[in-house]
Amino acid sequence: MMGLCKVALVLTLLLGPVLAQDNKQEFCTKFHLSATHNASGMQFTREVGQSDFAIEAKFKSIHCCARGYRSIEWYKDDIPYPWLGLGGGSSFILDPQAVNQTIFSAAVRESDAGLYKCVVRNDTHAFSHKINLTVLDNDYDGPMRTTYKPDDQYILPGDSTRFFCEAFIGQINSNKTSDLYQSVIWKKQGENSTLQNTTRFMQHHFHRDEDQTLGGYLEISNVQLSDYGRYICSISVFNRNTHVMVALHKQEVPKAAPLTSPANGVLSLAVALSCTILVLVVLIYYKLRLRLLLLWKDFFSSGDKNDPKEFDIFICYVTKDAEFAVSELLPALEKRFHYQCCIHQLQPDGCGRLSQLSQVSRRLVMVLSPALAQQHSSTWSAASLAQLLDHLSQLHPSVVFVVTQELPVDTPGGELAAALKNTRHIIWPTQAKLEKDGTNFWIRLCLLLPARRPLCAPRARDRPPAKTQLPANNDLQMKKLNPATSTSRESLEVLV
Repeated sequence: MMGLCKVALVLTLLLGPVLAQDNKQEFCTKFHLSATHNASGMQFTREVGQSDFAIEAKFKSIHCCARGYRSIEWYKDDIPYPWLGLGGGSSFILDPQAVNQTIFSAAVRESDAGLYKCVVRNDTHAFSHKINLTVLDNDYDGPMRTTYKPDDQYILPGDSTRFFCEAFIGQINSNKTSDLYQSVIWKKQGENSTLQNTTRFMQHHFHRDEDQTLGGYLEISNVQLSDYGRYICSISVFNRNTHVMVALHKQEVPKAAPLTSPANGVLSLAVALSCTILVLVVLIYYKLRLRLLLLWKDFFSSGDKNDPKEFDIFICYVTKDAEFAVSELLPALEKRFHYQCCIHQLQPDGCGRLSQLSQVSRRLVMVLSPALAQQHSSTWSAASLAQLLDHLSQLHPSVVFVVTQELPVDTPGGELAAALKNTRHIIWPTQAKLEKDGTNFWIRLCLLLPARRPLCAPRARDRPPAKTQLPANNDLQMKKLNPATSTSRESLEVLV
């Protein structure tokens, strides 16, 4: 067996080039595609189909025509060339005169069927193409089999293009007279006559592999509007024929981009940069708008900064709200936001005299709770709260209510809604909301309070006590925070 393989190899190497020269007709040297300019510098120079056919014991060649390459590698079923002697894998060999672009077999065997792949390489890129080869019986007389179907093309008016169709026709018993019975005809759909060769239309017919495969080209130069449409390629041999249809479409001319000068480029860059900055400013403002509003109020609002009053805030509460007022409100406003505060626990009969505190404080912060309403013989209802708000709003020119519980529902335009519209109020959030967004509550509260003094400015506790006197019979027992202590809960002293 090994001896027979060696004899077959010698005969193929000796006789193959002679047979190939007579049958392949220098396939890769004719009908080249127009050169394209791409980054790789390589391209295939002829249309190559994805399927091909051969007759057993007859000549067959497979081509991979290219330009701009340094090497071409061949594979059969992912096995690299050479294949002869490897279990009868393939009888195909390289054609040395075709610079590795062609492989052929002088007598195809059944084992030659399979998937062939050529890999075209240069220093930077690699292209590949696959061809599935089917081996038919020696007496095959079946229908034609299309080996290449052209794609529709989109061409600008005035450009040139070409179409290609090809089919495997099998064995032709006659010899020189076979051309009389073979034809490749191109015609335009909707027209009865076939296309004739003119200055703009040109047809080329060819056959390969001992006339087993027949194909033809249609070249159209200087494409006109009347040339767009569908074309039909008809391949006929004796009483057998096949048809392939392809379309030529008009490519839309891209709109030319306006010419830009360096000045326009700088202007475009400036506009883009401005838009980016604007978007960033909007995003930052959306995220930090409350803080920005507070900063603006503290630095640019001067309505309360130059008055002679000693305290920024006067906090009033009832006994049941003492823990909230002393442990929550007072430390945050004094230590975190640096307000001058004084604090007072309301007595059941002492609310009527709180209007006198307008001479020593800029804001009165009233803890509004069900306990406060109960102390004033009111209920936590819309009508009762409306009357209570009207009464408490008269105790100071600027009263801010910190509501410790959700307000009762009131009808639109009701008494409570009207009273709330005329007052400054803020609702103490629930524990869950306080843990999630507690900072925003304090900032919203500060927006209702006087503008804060800069930290470097002298504070009221560092100045001599204000000589503000209240009536001697004052029974409000107002208590002032003592700044000298360092305990977590600062002591209170009586303001006379």
